[in-house]
This record gives sequence, structure tokens and C-alpha cells, in this order.
Amino acid sequence: MTPRRLQNQKRAENALYHVQTKMLQPGEKVAWQGQPDAFESGKIAVPEALFGMLFLGFAVIWVTISYNLEGIVMTLPGLPFAAVGLWKMLGPVRNYLRAGHTDYVITNRQVIILSDRGEYTVVIITADQFSEYERTDRAPGFGNIKLRYTIHWSRKGPSATIEFADGLWGIRGIEGAAAAIATLRAAHHETKEPPQHGK
Repeated sequence: MTPRRLQNQKRAENALYHVQTKMLQPGEKVAWQGQPDAFESGKIAVPEALFGMLFLGFAVIWVTISYNLEGIVMTLPGLPFAAVGLWKMLGPVRNYLRAGHTDYVITNRQVIILSDRGEYTVVIITADQFSEYERTDRAPGFGNIKLRYTIHWSRKGPSATIEFADGLWGIRGIEGAAAAIATLRAAHHETKEPPQHGK
């Protein structure tokens, strides 16, 4: 086994231990565990990167024209826009690096996304948050599961984007993950159904 795989295996064991000892509620059990693929994680941020390129280009033009016409002082308002554009443009790189510190755990009650950078940052997605479930197979046993959108609000109103914490990206054993999520969704629908009263 390669050092990289040994590192991933150790990280997975630590993540599972953290979930089992500190997060599970009575009656809650782990149904599936996995890790994201860095390349697939990066791909989901490509639309954000394209927008960032346009945003950065606009900001550079603004700063350049302002500098030529008014001097350096008038370029300052354009710098925050340039920073935002650059941040968005680097979205695929951020996701690629983030995948190397992330583990997925699905229980019979929730989906847990753990990011380990010295201490755990945890994102929990419950079945009532599955606003956009979609499974995409990339190869046998390998693919993505989108669970929801992230809604951003601006002056123009809401807009929906797909972010790193909105699904399971580039997972191996996707059949097991899909089955665990299907069980989770079915249990959620059962609890939502109103009780049947006899006549």
C-alpha cells in the first residue's frame, strides 16, 4: 500500500472514531463511509471559476483605466472586486486541496462531511435538506451524489450554486452511498406521513 493510501486510511479511521464517539445519537448507526476524489471536487467549482475570470477581468480593466485617467488613488475601489474575482477563479484549486482533508460518513439519520485541519470542521446534511438529489456515475462504482443547492442572496434576489459541502464528490462505492441515502430519505418520508386514524 502506498504512503498516500495509508494516510487516507488512517484519516478515515480517525474520522469514523470521531463520529462514533462524539456525534452519534442513541439509535444512530453508521451506514457508509468514504472520501472525495480531488479532481471531481475541483470540477464542481469550474462554473464559479469562469465567473471569477470575468469578474477579475472587469476589475483589471477598471483599475487600469482608473490608473491611467486619475492616478493610483482611484484604482483602490477596484481592488476588492479584483480580490473577489481571483478568489472565485481559484475555486477549483481550493476544492482540490480541501478534498485531501475531507471524509464522508452517512448514518441512518444524516450525512456528515468532516474536514480535518488539525481539528474537525463538520457539515451536517439531514434528509429534509436534500433539495436536489442527483446521482452521476463517472465509472463503475465511482461518481458524484448531489444533495442540495446553496442559496446566495443579493440585491437581484436569490441564486443557487453547487458548493463543496453540497454533496459527495468522486466517491468510490457509490452504490453503497446511494443505498444509505435512499434508506435515510425513506425513513424521513415515513416520519413526515401523518398518522392514519381508524374510522
